[in-house]
Amino acid sequence: MTKLFTRNSKLKKAEYHTVNFGIPALKTCPEADKCKSFCYANKGAYTWPVVKAAYEFRYQATKQTDFIEVAVSTLSKMRKLDAVRIHDSGDFYNKEYLYKWFEIARNMPSKTFYAYTKRVKLLKDNEALKPSNMVIIYSLGGREDSLIDQKVDRHSKIFNNLEELEKSGYIDTSKNDSNAIKDNHKVGLVLH
Repeated sequence: MTKLFTRNSKLKKAEYHTVNFGIPALKTCPEADKCKSFCYANKGAYTWPVVKAAYEFRYQATKQTDFIEVAVSTLSKMRKLDAVRIHDSGDFYNKEYLYKWFEIARNMPSKTFYAYTKRVKLLKDNEALKPSNMVIIYSLGGREDSLIDQKVDRHSKIFNNLEELEKSGYIDTSKNDSNAIKDNHKVGLVLH
């Protein structure tokens, strides 16, 4: 049976008990640009038929009218849960889907929800509706990079190596994704 939420190896090393929700990459990434050529979610295990089917299952679940209720119910049954990473693969493919995640987060105010996204305009246009327990990290490499204020906005950037990342003043989330929701608004990742 396909699970709605999983824990990949990176999240198992996270400081906070975090589960993940992923949907197919590119298919759900309308603002993808340069990132398409090096997207980790189009390589390795993500290409295996069983994994692709699981991501498609979750994508189809997001389109159901009961998605909010099912997600909240599933998460509520988890004994240890601090955070939910929305999208290790995929993105907020439309406004209605984004609003579903807002509602899920509102229903679970003691949990942290966070997402990396290239949907900068969509999120900025809906900032006032975003629940306080949801952290958004704008990912550079998309078609809306010019809308990211790197001095103010929480954002992520991919570096060729750890030394380059550290010299730039970014917090490393390559191995510990919990760093993405800490105070530093500059989130760094080393290219897979």
